[in-house]
Amino acid sequence: MRVASGRLLRVLAFAASCLWAPLAAQADDFTLGLPIACTPGRDCWIANYFDRDSAPGVKDIGCGARTYDGHDGTDFALRDLKTMNADVDVVAAASGRVKAVRDGVTDVNVKIGGRQSVAGKECGNGVVVEHGGGWETQYCHMRKGSVAVRLGQEVAAGEKLGLVGLSGFTEFPHAHLTVRKDGVAVDPFDGHRADGTCGASDAPLWRPELRSAVVYEPMVLFASGLAGLVPSQAAAERGDLDGTVLSPSAPMLAMWTRALGVEPGDELTIRVTGLDGKIVFESTQKADKRQAAWFAFAARKRPPDGAWPRGAYRGEATLVRGGAKPLTRSIQAEAELR
Repeated sequence: MRVASGRLLRVLAFAASCLWAPLAAQADDFTLGLPIACTPGRDCWIANYFDRDSAPGVKDIGCGARTYDGHDGTDFALRDLKTMNADVDVVAAASGRVKAVRDGVTDVNVKIGGRQSVAGKECGNGVVVEHGGGWETQYCHMRKGSVAVRLGQEVAAGEKLGLVGLSGFTEFPHAHLTVRKDGVAVDPFDGHRADGTCGASDAPLWRPELRSAVVYEPMVLFASGLAGLVPSQAAAERGDLDGTVLSPSAPMLAMWTRALGVEPGDELTIRVTGLDGKIVFESTQKADKRQAAWFAFAARKRPPDGAWPRGAYRGEATLVRGGAKPLTRSIQAEAELR
């Protein structure tokens, strides 16, 4: 899966009919809350960061490649379509006045509809809010019919703008946030435009209470589970692999996981153990190319002499990146065979 919300998101292709007087916000005190009602690292994850590279190529705030060429915002992704369909609010990251709105764009994976189907409306259903002092924020890919504000309406920070959807140029449910200063997109992790710089910043635009939660992650394991059949990426993206009760007669026992920001040479180890702590199976695989999003699984066929022993099973996936400062990420899953 290509994790992308569209290279053409720099300009929201719908217009406001009025110009508004500047609001009270000033450049030196402008801060941002989350653009989505979720807890980062628990039920939402940053799938793409702002592209800091002003030339062809990519560079995120961490000097890595967790972005794509020309990406002018930050993408807060949900786990799957099932989560999206449970209604997750897109909210104003700061107080301001609604400058532009669009609704009515169908929710469909762009891989199905094709890029031409969203030409001129890559942002999908969205909202632009102006905050004064030259600041404005843009929110994209909301669900059709969910936009909850009108042109000219004043909104408070955290107020609902709509629902996370799948409209416009996107392949996965997420809230895309673009931040602009004087009409130029900037990175909310430090307020820089696409100027080729990168590296840790001690002056993000995020509100102070968010700065320990909204952080740069070079790689992420964000979903996993156990299954009794061969798991597929499509089923995981739909949210159809969330069963925690499996049959002892299942033809196989599999563990699947999804990762973001995988680089060549990264090693993923999947281990499943039974109630007694004994290893049922273990498998290690190595990534051979850069992958914005990676779906992987390991499995063992049912014992030929009968059924799986009943009881609790536990899986753990561990992603390791070598180097001067090795990185390790782990995620667990549990299921009951009964």
